[in-house]
Amino acid sequence: MAWCTMSLVWAVEPMLTLRRLVVFWLLVLAVAGVVRATPREFLPYFVGIAALVYLLLGFGAELVLGTFTPLRLGYRFSGTLHPSNQGINCAYLGLFGVWLASGQLERRWRLVGWLLVGLALSFLVLSKARTPFAGFFGVAAILVVLRLKPDRRVLIVAAVFNLLLFLVILIMNGLVQPPVEALMLGRGSGDVTTLNSRRPLWMLLIDYLEQRPMLGYGYSGFMTAEHAFQIGMILEFGIAGAHSLYLEIMLGIGAVGLVLLLLVLTGAIWSCIRQSRYSAPDSFFASVLLFELLIGWLDSSMVFPSWRLLPLVILGAACLLPELPRSAPGAAFPRGFRK
Repeated sequence: MAWCTMSLVWAVEPMLTLRRLVVFWLLVLAVAGVVRATPREFLPYFVGIAALVYLLLGFGAELVLGTFTPLRLGYRFSGTLHPSNQGINCAYLGLFGVWLASGQLERRWRLVGWLLVGLALSFLVLSKARTPFAGFFGVAAILVVLRLKPDRRVLIVAAVFNLLLFLVILIMNGLVQPPVEALMLGRGSGDVTTLNSRRPLWMLLIDYLEQRPMLGYGYSGFMTAEHAFQIGMILEFGIAGAHSLYLEIMLGIGAVGLVLLLLVLTGAIWSCIRQSRYSAPDSFFASVLLFELLIGWLDSSMVFPSWRLLPLVILGAACLLPELPRSAPGAAFPRGFRK
């Protein structure tokens, strides 16, 4: 946070950086307030309920406007967000459902968890957001392992690794076709948001990055009107960001800022994984932050102050809230709430 604020000194457009810094600090203060005022064991429910509300409001908006047409060719569910962002929101909801379903809760709460997973996956497929779709399944598997007892984790990890290795061998020998079409979610490879279309954008942005590799152009200050016009003229389509969290961070606050961010994220994830044996919320915290690290290769919306408040709340919980005592069972919230 200090490095982001200091970037105002070397920003190429100081007023743009200053405006975004003000929003950033207000957002951080709001997150700190939410985290300090909310019990640690309730924060997964805070994230899950918020994601569910976004989904239901979006579904209701499309029903009212008559834009919910899932059978129409090229349709992507968006609701009140961009389809890619709605996909990320659905992934949050799905991870919360997996967390509920895999915990030591009463049967009805586990059933609620599976229903949320089904609901989230249905709309995630309708959003055709491929990066959140792939990221969800990878992180959900890790979350299930974290929810297991330590003596079972090694067995499960070994079994999954061997299954994946066997599948790779079958694909390499031509016995099984890779599920490329399924992973495309009905979208063609020529879409402007695919990796093939991102590559020329990234190569162009790297040219700009080489001019200021260590410091960047100021917090969220690279995409000025001048830079947006230059890039748009070369690529022949408009962009709002780098479509990569790591490249976006380096353009804003340089390699130093990227290293600082990765240290904070990996430190928080390691703390949550280490604590997940004793505390129920921490396994969920770790899954959300791992999901952000994974999709960050192809998505940069976490950088911008927006609806993406939820991962900041989780990060704040990992950094600000004290760990539960190791003797604490980490009981899930519904049972404690009834008491």
